[in-house]
Amino acid sequence: MKHNVIIKMGASRFDVIVKGADGKPVTFDLYRMTRDQRRQFHREFMKAYRGSAA
Repeated sequence: MKHNVIIKMGASRFDVIVKGADGKPVTFDLYRMTRDQRRQFHREFMKAYRGSAA
């Protein structure tokens, strides 16, 4: 099974790694994002997730 998204959470990291359109991983460091950036990321991530389940 191939994974398109990996979420790593812990005391030292809170990363989301998403496979980009070109197949290369794109990392989002949620610790370093502002609250608004994190909210926007979460909104777009959930839209993409729901779209993939349909």
